[in-house]
Amino acid sequence: MGRGEGELHSVGMGARWESAFVAVSALLGEPLECVLGELGGGAVHADRLIRALRSPERDTRVRELAHGLSGIAMALRALGLP
Repeated sequence: MGRGEGELHSVGMGARWESAFVAVSALLGEPLECVLGELGGGAVHADRLIRALRSPERDTRVRELAHGLSGIAMALRALGLP
């Protein structure tokens, strides 16, 4: 593995990669069921976000999506990226 590869995992993404995957996929407009299919039904660590994205309440969806994306931003910041 070259320098820079796998770095997000090393700064604490760990099990949160599932939430990050779901959050970015939702941001890009991927249908939730397709995203879950790609995860093979094993999105245990993204359960809260998945429930929120299925909510009829826009505020609930937006709040949890923002929370998921902020975790990605913090991991990138920990890498020292601009």
